[in-house]
Amino acid sequence: AGAGLVTVATSADPAPVLATDPGLMVRRLPAAEDGVGGPAASSVDTVLEALADATAVVVGPGLGHQDTTRAVVDAVLCAPYHGPARRTVVLDADGLNVFRDDAAALAEASCLLVLTPHERELARLLGVEVDEVVADRHGAASELARVTGAVVVAKGPGTLVVRDDGPTWVVTTGGPELGSGGTGDVLAGLLGAALATGGNSGGDVDAAHAVVAGTVHLHGLAGERAGSRSGGRATARALIEVLPGLLADLAARRDAGRWRHP
Repeated sequence: AGAGLVTVATSADPAPVLATDPGLMVRRLPAAEDGVGGPAASSVDTVLEALADATAVVVGPGLGHQDTTRAVVDAVLCAPYHGPARRTVVLDADGLNVFRDDAAALAEASCLLVLTPHERELARLLGVEVDEVVADRHGAASELARVTGAVVVAKGPGTLVVRDDGPTWVVTTGGPELGSGGTGDVLAGLLGAALATGGNSGGDVDAAHAVVAGTVHLHGLAGERAGSRSGGRATARALIEVLPGLLADLAARRDAGRWRHP
């Protein structure tokens, strides 16, 4: 999605990562010794080294939820950054789950935060039942934004992009084709790329909010295009495969002054 230089920090075997894209940088993290997998607490130093010049970070997909995960995530959220703006951190999947019933702790982050919970994750963060979130997803997302100061992407039918004391964007692209496992991880990566390449202007939450909403819209368009080729379902790989063509189409429409649905 155009992020430029990307580093993957993982405690897993890096060979599959390099086989996917040999242009990726890889930092191998020490693995936890509890047999569950994921990074050990001693990974923090390596993570901080990898973060030194990172404009944006995505934390969570495949991270695991062992006892040491929280220490690694906390280190990312409070890592020093010497760039012209605040670093942006996208928390997804296991990066969110380690804050179960403790969303208020996220307010201590020194970075600009983007949270991407689905309904169950949103309920866990707020310490409420899923039924309460389903009944009032906007209210729940707004409460999470208020408590954390983050931009919140409440995934689901009509994904909501919310920030405290700001407008709510309702994204109407995408649908059931995005219900396959891994499509949310693609969204996290898209958000990281977009925020790394211009969405953290001055660390301003207003600018980030707009970029996030546009990226969620793009993710939905990719889902629609991929789903139209496979009977209404899109895998994570299918989303990635249609992205270059979709981005090229959107760029051509922009350059021609015609912003129409592809």
